[in-house]
Amino acid sequence: MALRCPPPGPVVVPHVRRPGPSGDDRGVSFTTLIVGLVPMLIVLCGLVVDGAAQASAAREAAVIAAQAARSGADAAAALELTGGDGSGLAASTARRALADKGIHGVVDVAGGRLHVRVDDAVGTVFLGIIGVRTLPVDAEVWAELKSR
Repeated sequence: MALRCPPPGPVVVPHVRRPGPSGDDRGVSFTTLIVGLVPMLIVLCGLVVDGAAQASAAREAAVIAAQAARSGADAAAALELTGGDGSGLAASTARRALADKGIHGVVDVAGGRLHVRVDDAVGTVFLGIIGVRTLPVDAEVWAELKSR
């Protein structure tokens, strides 16, 4: 049996598909982009929306603490003017002002100064998706209890 050689001419090689830009993996980079981008957008929205809610609640807490300190200092002013000690009255009036607003806070008097601290928390909207349910809010105010 004799060996036969193919006739001279172009050599035909069967087409083999290779993965790459022209292969079947089109769209994979877009999917990867979306999978990475969506969680970052949720966190960004959470920082904006929930951060704004926290800032608003902090302003409200500062206003409530200032009102409580002011009411305590005003209640003690008459006693302070007559030479009495109005620190107990100032503290109880400030505590009552916080209780009337339904806010938890700490009130104490030291060195002729009334100290009011409000601690609260605000619920989250977007950050709850990643497990952050509340953000802390606090405010601190001092008021002088000295007569003029």
